[in-house]
Amino acid sequence: MIGADPTWLGWMTCAAMLIASVLAVRAALGAPAQRRFWLIIALLMVLLGLNKQLDLQTTMIEYAKSLAQAQGWYEDRAVVQRGFLIVLAGVTMIAGIVIGRMAVRGGHNTRLAGIGVLLLFLFILFRAVVIGRQDDGLPGIVRSDVVGRALEITGVLVVCIAAWRSRSTQPRKAGFE
Repeated sequence: MIGADPTWLGWMTCAAMLIASVLAVRAALGAPAQRRFWLIIALLMVLLGLNKQLDLQTTMIEYAKSLAQAQGWYEDRAVVQRGFLIVLAGVTMIAGIVIGRMAVRGGHNTRLAGIGVLLLFLFILFRAVVIGRQDDGLPGIVRSDVVGRALEITGVLVVCIAAWRSRSTQPRKAGFE
């Protein structure tokens, strides 16, 4: 499989997402009070990692394009694209609020992970705007791939650090002596 982002940075980001998922599962096992939070983070990281290389949004875009052409509304697609971005922003905001509330109830590490997830949600919105070609009003540097990559990589690394710290700050269970 070549992948949708076959660059070394794309593969490293995908690997970091899968590592973040494993670390989040470790954190869940060590923190019963925040187990649901960390398992949601683990699932999110797996899904983002898979999408990083499977490029599911391109399949969705191609399907929508075919549908628009077949149904005769392709010329008016900009309205649909803006509507999709508004719905995506709303769903992302609701998901961010839910994860944010869960993170605040936890400790410092869950709040840190919440910040990482927020950065990833911003990346998702950023990519949707750029892919939908709705970025005409944005400055050139914001439209560049550098900003998107920075949001994505920083978000993943923050989640990794938070999950690692969460697991390492849990009290150790006494073993057999």
